[in-house]
Amino acid sequence: MGADTGTEQRLTAEERENWERNGVLRFDPECPMELIDGAMQDLEQEYLYGDEEKVENGVVYSGGGSPRIREAWRLSENVKAIALLPRVLGALQELFGREPQPFQTLNFPIPTQQAPHSDAMHFNSDPPGNMCGVWVAFENIDMDNGPLVYYPGSHRLPFTRYEDVGFDAEKDAFPSYPEFIRARNKHYEQYVAGLIAEHGLEPAYGTIKKGEAIIWSANLLHGGTPRRDPNRTRHSQVTHYLFDSPQFFTEMQTEDGERMWKTPQWVT
Repeated sequence: MGADTGTEQRLTAEERENWERNGVLRFDPECPMELIDGAMQDLEQEYLYGDEEKVENGVVYSGGGSPRIREAWRLSENVKAIALLPRVLGALQELFGREPQPFQTLNFPIPTQQAPHSDAMHFNSDPPGNMCGVWVAFENIDMDNGPLVYYPGSHRLPFTRYEDVGFDAEKDAFPSYPEFIRARNKHYEQYVAGLIAEHGLEPAYGTIKKGEAIIWSANLLHGGTPRRDPNRTRHSQVTHYLFDSPQFFTEMQTEDGERMWKTPQWVT
């Protein structure tokens, strides 16, 4: 499932200190530009920009205001190679002391504009924290084409459980289960906004160059900013990794205190 990352030290003492303090690390993943250009070319005609969504051969194509392709590694060898970059795997091995196993890729042509959230709300483990995300920029990213926004140090907040959010509505009150989940998510976003205000968290922005990467902790609060220039793209790839966790669960899909465990589809 995972790759042999070896024992060579890849991060400086300053980088490891930044990771511990901030829960996020900008670094050079040593990604060949031909992989990035190849991935962009592979996916250029695959994105959906309408309201439709389709699933083919395990690949999920979502349109709407935030087009994305989930599990594009199944159709692009370049996407797969980026998820398995040796320097990324080695850096994660150093930071977590365990073998990283990629289990999901997300590719985007434009920013998500997603409200601040913690990945642990969507991919949690027991014990929590055995997960992280790595974002690789496919082009230069600045404040005009919608960078990642994140809150350094927020990873030290207690992990939010579903019961902490305080959403009391019954799912039978909604026309469908997806609408119930959307309402839960909206309530969670308001909860996170309250955490940011309560703790006086200050935002930082992922303004990085093509080929650079950002690693973030499972519990780091982060989201997507809107494009100031609507004519620009913001191509990127996010890969999620698990550590010693054969399963994960989604807090938002907890029912009557019972976790709905899922088996990852490993990127191999």
